[in-house]
Amino acid sequence: MDPATFAAEVRRLTQQISDSVSIEHRLQQEIDQGLALAATGRGFPPGHGDAQWLLSRRKEDTQKLRNACDRMVQRRQQAVNERLLELLRRRVPKDVAACEILVRLEFDVDGAQ
Repeated sequence: MDPATFAAEVRRLTQQISDSVSIEHRLQQEIDQGLALAATGRGFPPGHGDAQWLLSRRKEDTQKLRNACDRMVQRRQQAVNERLLELLRRRVPKDVAACEILVRLEFDVDGAQ
């Protein structure tokens, strides 16, 4: 992905997250007002249950957007890491090979060496 497309996508996701969080806050305020009204003994206002349902859906949507943004950033970081590793392999192949062996040993979950 070229840098301009990446930046545009991250901006888009960030704006969507911001919008989603704003909606969450408005729904939470509506729910809090309904709870305060119910605490006075006048019962819940119409649509209180719907607002609670909408808030839970909005929170799920916000988390999905955050996850999508995180994946974008992780893919970018992975691409940078792969390019750096390739550059290092060309410049100092013995050092990279030794480092890769140490990392394999360090993170060997089967215990085989």
